Amino acid sequence: MPRGTGRSSLPKAPMPSGGYHGPTHPGLPGGMSTSRDPRDASRDGDVPPTGEELSRGRSGSQALPWTLRYAPFRRERGAIHLYFRPAPPVSRSPAPCRGQPPTGLFTLTLVRASARIRHVRATSRLSSPALSIGDAMREVRTKSQLVEVFRFLRLRPARALGQNFLVDPNLLDFIVRAAQVGPEDLVLDIGCGTGLLTAHLADAAARVIGIELDRGILAVCRRYLEGRANVELLSGDALASKHALSPALLEAARREWSSGRYRALRVVSNLPYSAASAIVPNLLECGLPIAGMLVTVQKEVAERLVAGVGHEHYGALSLVVQANAQVELVRLLPPEVFWPRPKVTSAVVRLTPFSEARATAGDFEALKTLARAAFAHRRKTLVNSLAASHLLPQADAVQLLTRCDVPASVRAQDVGLSQYLLLARCFSQRKGTT
Repeated sequence: MPRGTGRSSLPKAPMPSGGYHGPTHPGLPGGMSTSRDPRDASRDGDVPPTGEELSRGRSGSQALPWTLRYAPFRRERGAIHLYFRPAPPVSRSPAPCRGQPPTGLFTLTLVRASARIRHVRATSRLSSPALSIGDAMREVRTKSQLVEVFRFLRLRPARALGQNFLVDPNLLDFIVRAAQVGPEDLVLDIGCGTGLLTAHLADAAARVIGIELDRGILAVCRRYLEGRANVELLSGDALASKHALSPALLEAARREWSSGRYRALRVVSNLPYSAASAIVPNLLECGLPIAGMLVTVQKEVAERLVAGVGHEHYGALSLVVQANAQVELVRLLPPEVFWPRPKVTSAVVRLTPFSEARATAGDFEALKTLARAAFAHRRKTLVNSLAASHLLPQADAVQLLTRCDVPASVRAQDVGLSQYLLLARCFSQRKGTT
């Protein structure tokens, strides 16, 4: 391998049965040792040893119960990190997800200097030499630990699903406190992912219902949360369509709420970025008696949720959400607190649904129809936008605005929520008479 590339060409195939054999060294696990590269006289000091070199050498020491899973995949300051996993006889739990799971996560670090392997150190970054999947997840406190678990299980966050996991325990505690979750509350966690937030919610609430689309990650979540009797996990998409929530999620929430055991129903979630703008309005209109919502979304989506009349982000989403709830931006979250790191800043948003509806169901449907048509052509006047969207002929659009005392020359972003509600009521009545 060319010098300075930082990558090894070691094969990914497992080493021969029996694992690594090398000269013993006192104080190292399983007889691991210092050893000298048999070809170090001709090797460059920056070049890691090959798989053949690592497997060479025999001694009377007991063979390590490891099989090589990956070639060195990362170099840091001269250290070459390799992942090992216990041989099959050591495994003690069935596969929770793709592939056969390990019972522990280990790193073999080869520290090289002057073309010579000075020492070999076997370490577990998760503090125990024989961890189950649930044990490993329960010890996750940093992004690097979560990365190791995912790599070891051959899992990958799906960017197409908007998966970005919040790991910091302090931020997770902040979210639970900001959501005002109480010991008699029922909580919905949409897109529960690995279950890190779900676990914090389960400690504070009477019951938590989580739903996750990715089956592999949901399997890890189940292992992590096993033994918690107050957690129910559902597999599937939280959205049945762009305009409706999953029937399974709604049924589970209604079943629990109808039992009469809970004081309040809340939604607390790090929403999938790809679906947040569809999930929020559907939650507000699903008919569940939600007392409050605290969701983490992209900053851009948060700005659209809280934007007022005349703001550049004011649009159809702003109208539909603010017609149903009071919206407040709680705080911003920088990209580095998530894994994988998103390209944008995130925001925590609090939504408090109104105790009394501001319009009838028919008027709300009319509001959504009007809002989509009005903001489809932001540069046009409201009259021309309604006509260009084929919602109303231009003459009828002028008549509708005149009836509601809205100037015909106004643009969509300059009309307030109360005026849109009045327009929706008149539009709904017009549809009922035609």
